[in-house]
Amino acid sequence: MIPLDFPFNRELKLKFSLLPEKPTPCIIKNHKWMRALKLNKKLIPVIVEVKGDIEKPEVVITTSKLSTEEKRKIEHFVFEFHGLKDADEFYNFIEGDIVLMGIKEKLYGFGKAGLMSSTVFEGIIKAIIQQQISLKVTETITSNLVERYGEKIKFCGEYLYEFPYAETLGGFKPRGT
Repeated sequence: MIPLDFPFNRELKLKFSLLPEKPTPCIIKNHKWMRALKLNKKLIPVIVEVKGDIEKPEVVITTSKLSTEEKRKIEHFVFEFHGLKDADEFYNFIEGDIVLMGIKEKLYGFGKAGLMSSTVFEGIIKAIIQQQISLKVTETITSNLVERYGEKIKFCGEYLYEFPYAETLGGFKPRGT
């Protein structure tokens, strides 16, 4: 367990997932965030949950057996991806603004903004897909892409997915050619 020294509301953060049960490649199930990550040519399952309350949260990262360096890289990714950083600077900035104080009250413990992808390629593909009018359609398209072309690994009874690689998607030819 990794104790956080700032407030963090995991349930609030998880509410922003439109299709939690579909791999985009992240899946949210039983209050846990899950996905697979490629590290050193190895597909690694990662499950993240937060225990404790908003004021004294503890992050639990469950994965397969890893080296010390691999654990450090996974932990760093988890903290960056989820925006697990102290938001005091932001909270102090909005203290004097009545409108922004309302936002703080509604989003207290959200933390900082995280990442939308684990790689630049994943981010570019998601940005293209997100040009759809409906975010639900965007997530459905992304999930279909991940399920069909992404690598997966079974861990703790769940299939966890990695976003398809450029080499995989780049090998396709238009129909009829």
